[in-house]
Amino acid sequence: MKKHTFGVIGLGNFGYYVAHDLILEGKNVIIADKNEEAFKELKNLNENSFILDSTDKNALQEAGFCDIDIVIVSIGENIESSILTLMALKELNIKTIIAKAINKTHGKILSKLGVNKIIYPERDMAKKLINEIIKYHEFEVIDIEDSLKVAKVLASEFLSGSSIEKIIKESNTKVLAIKHNGNWIENPPLNTTCYQGDTLIIFGKNELIDKFAH
Repeated sequence: MKKHTFGVIGLGNFGYYVAHDLILEGKNVIIADKNEEAFKELKNLNENSFILDSTDKNALQEAGFCDIDIVIVSIGENIESSILTLMALKELNIKTIIAKAINKTHGKILSKLGVNKIIYPERDMAKKLINEIIKYHEFEVIDIEDSLKVAKVLASEFLSGSSIEKIIKESNTKVLAIKHNGNWIENPPLNTTCYQGDTLIIFGKNELIDKFAH
């Protein structure tokens, strides 16, 4: 069976870990970014590392992207660069392109450009986290990192009648889900009303979560 070659363009948080894990899995990987600092220790793990302008078809071709089976484009913040990179890859006749999108509009543009799979890392991670949290009824707090946490909070009389929008503004946290009358609502609309006894799943900085919960 032919061993696939992967390309990763854009080494932000998402792209970096995709490239890192592919390399550790022993895959053939070509990685590229316009910023040398983005490579971190990947250069020590992989010799096929290139500092280049990914919107330049010739630069991609010289780096070997024309011979790659699957390319993951992880350029989210600069939508113009993302689009031009995809157009360059299409000119190189790359068959399978997976691309990161930062919002629905970006995703629609990528789809029209013929991207095979569009990924929304932040949205998908949030959905996965919510689903896992909902499964574990005993969970109270999950530490995400040193300064962030997710907490399950029972709505008090003080919160009763408040909209999700009001709760977010006053607590400076994000409401990931609310349970009302036994039913979970993920990413509840801002005009959703919270009632005493509802369960809220909130995300934010440690001190804000602690203040909200007490």
